[in-house]
Amino acid sequence: MRLFRTYLIAFTIVCISQTAMAQTSSETLKSIIQTDAITAFFDGTFNHLGIRIEESKEMLTLHHEGTSIRVEDGLKPAEVDFVLDLDLTGIENLVKYTEDGEIDDTEATIIARVFFTPFTKVTMQNPVLTQNRKRKAAGIEDLIHVYLTFPDGKTAAAHTLIYAADQWVVVDDIVGTPKRVFKLNHREALDYQRKVFDAIEKDTKKDWLAFVKWYKTWRSEHSTTS
Repeated sequence: MRLFRTYLIAFTIVCISQTAMAQTSSETLKSIIQTDAITAFFDGTFNHLGIRIEESKEMLTLHHEGTSIRVEDGLKPAEVDFVLDLDLTGIENLVKYTEDGEIDDTEATIIARVFFTPFTKVTMQNPVLTQNRKRKAAGIEDLIHVYLTFPDGKTAAAHTLIYAADQWVVVDDIVGTPKRVFKLNHREALDYQRKVFDAIEKDTKKDWLAFVKWYKTWRSEHSTTS
């Protein structure tokens, strides 16, 4: 019985510590998100972004208002552009690499890594992007590797895009034999997010055709084929 009580107390302490850490991370996110550097970093990537913090089950909504980002507790999926599932490590990285108000290229890459795969997962669910006929017309391959790289060329993050059964599956790892490989720095990755979000937001034939035209040029500059 004494051993059981010891384990129970230890388990309770761990749970309380994790909850406190999650709350601290959430509150810190609310404070650092207002810096000019981080506001500019996300300019054009979303208007209303839902965030679910995996470990703590917290839910937040970020409203990009041009010169600032307003943080709201809670999440209404129907009222946001995307919903991202982030972990506490990602939140802690945001805290660590934005606390001085300046973001160099290495720090920007670490911050971009937090959102790199989550953004890809949600944008590739868009109905226009999942249509096989339009995918083929745009010349988009069905197995693609995408790398986010540090300034020294080392890999910061990577994922695989697989098109199957009329949908895109984004694997948070490198799998299979790719038909195209992208290697992007943080600026190039954010450029893509801004362009695809613009097309998703406007959602007109004209804007999707403009996106496809831009994409074909962009991919020729930042990718290779097998």
